[in-house]
Amino acid sequence: MVRIEEKPQPISAMSIIEMVCKQRRVDMSECFGSARHQELVQARNLCFHFLKYSLSMTLNQIGNIFNKHYSTVIYGLVTLSVDLEQNKMLRVDFENLKNQIQKLTNHENNIKTN
Repeated sequence: MVRIEEKPQPISAMSIIEMVCKQRRVDMSECFGSARHQELVQARNLCFHFLKYSLSMTLNQIGNIFNKHYSTVIYGLVTLSVDLEQNKMLRVDFENLKNQIQKLTNHENNIKTN
């Protein structure tokens, strides 16, 4: 019997966005919109973080996905850093998402923790 090991498939930007929206209970279509309520902004900022640090996407690439200017992505990343220090539930979701993405990408060292 020949055993074939499957290599993990590269994770896509859309799969990360989908995971974040599911974890944060946010409608994925709203994540791409312009609404600014707190839960949605936090989900969007989490997406920015994981796209930048797990897929090494540029700020412009991330901005293009969300139809946002790169400076909005920078602001989202800075805001997320502050929110993670102040919001325990957000921090728990962040860690859960980080672990899920690490399992899928199979490279633990590429996701920045803060």
